[in-house]
Amino acid sequence: VYMAACIGLSIAVSTLFRYRENSLLFLLWTSIPLLMLSGVSYPREGIPDWLFQFGQLFPSSHGVNAFIRIQTMGASLSEVFAEIKALVILAVIYGGLACIGTHLVIRREGGCACNVPEK
Repeated sequence: VYMAACIGLSIAVSTLFRYRENSLLFLLWTSIPLLMLSGVSYPREGIPDWLFQFGQLFPSSHGVNAFIRIQTMGASLSEVFAEIKALVILAVIYGGLACIGTHLVIRREGGCACNVPEK
């Protein structure tokens, strides 16, 4: 579920850029702050509430939290169900945004060959 949410987010974000290299630069500059917003590498108590809530919009916050709880604390899947549910919701939302963004990019680029009427 974590991978599906990450893939949906990456495709949705990639449709915002005209050149693929720009999306990689965006990823480079946002990966470390997003990891810090998850509350794992930087203490949760040191993050303002509004910033922590903003971090909950990204799959890394829920995925890292669930992984740490399972690996370090020995939590079961039922104990991390809230994180899994949040990841499913994010996967659906980001998957929908990716479909919409991809559709808009195809329309902007002139469509596909399957829509060309035959003579």
